[in-house]
Parts: sequence; structure tokens; C-alpha cells
Amino acid sequence: MAWHYGTDLPPNAFVAGLDASQQNIYIGIASIHECAYPGTLRSSGGKLLVCHDGKVYAIDGPFDVLVDKEDCKYTWVRVKPDDLIPDDALVAIVNENHGPVYIGRMEVRGSHAVGKVHDGVCSVAHNGKVTRRRTFDVLTFKYTGPVCN
Repeated sequence: MAWHYGTDLPPNAFVAGLDASQQNIYIGIASIHECAYPGTLRSSGGKLLVCHDGKVYAIDGPFDVLVDKEDCKYTWVRVKPDDLIPDDALVAIVNENHGPVYIGRMEVRGSHAVGKVHDGVCSVAHNGKVTRRRTFDVLTFKYTGPVCN
């Protein structure tokens, strides 16, 4: 997996879905109160929307943006309330107090939104509010490049 750090949207940013106006959205990670959280980045506006403690934050940057690489395969996998998180789910961060935080996605009012998955719940920032659900998509990752010996 690969990340681009900065304030710009790199040309090879991984497309995470579409917003209500059918524009691409992307995955970013930014720090809030010394912890990193994944969220939604749109090509227009340039702000990364993340949620933390029930609040929405619009981050100007810099932040990390997930990029597509030839040897990386990303796939969204649907998770329902009684499902386990897949073993190949992409860990966004490991919170030392609460364990792994994964990258999740859900549809809210005709728009995909990206956020964090923790304890079987996906939380996303959308239209200034936090939405939480137990049915969502989680991002999985497979490296398809050469194996080092």
C-alpha cells in the first residue's frame, strides 16, 4: 500500500467511490488530538472530512492520501452486524488504547462516505454530521508484486 503526504490530491489517488453529484471521492488520513483518523476527501474543496468523538472535522492539510499502485489491489468487502472483519482488511492505524482502526465506507443519502471502523461499527462524517452503522464496506488490501527472498 502507498500513501502520498501533502495538501494536494495526487493524480494516482485511489478512488473510493462517488459523491451525490457523481464526483470521485478519495481516502485520506489526518491527525486529530494526536491520533490519526481516516476520512473522505473530495477533489473539489480540498478538505478532508473526518469524525472523532461524535464531531466532524474539516482538515485543510497536510494529510495522507491513499494512492493506487500497480502492485496493490484494493477491494471493498461488505460487512454485516454478525460478520468478522476480514483478515486482509486494511488497518489505517493502531490505537494503543483501543486496537486496530480500519477504513470503512457507506452510502449516505446517495453519496459514498469514508471513515473509521472500530468494534464492528463504521463512523463517517457526512454533511456536517456523524453517521454510524453496523453494515458497511471495509477496504481490503493484497500486495501482488514480487516476493522478496
